Amino acid sequence: CDFKPDQGHLLLDRGIMGEGCADLAGIDQMMMEAGFEGMREVEIFSSKWWERDQGEFLDEILSAYDKIYQPQ
Repeated sequence: CDFKPDQGHLLLDRGIMGEGCADLAGIDQMMMEAGFEGMREVEIFSSKWWERDQGEFLDEILSAYDKIYQPQ
């Protein structure tokens, strides 16, 4: 999950990728440059997102993931 500097709860108000301020694309690029070829895991700790329709939530996660992860 992404880190939101204005979060209301330290654990349960995290953002989906791109909602916060973490350089996730940069981190992913460094991992790939270091030779990582494994699977990625997405965890979103957010009571806001958990309350939404889970199909819609998954669509949002996949869309955000596709913006971050650029396979070589």
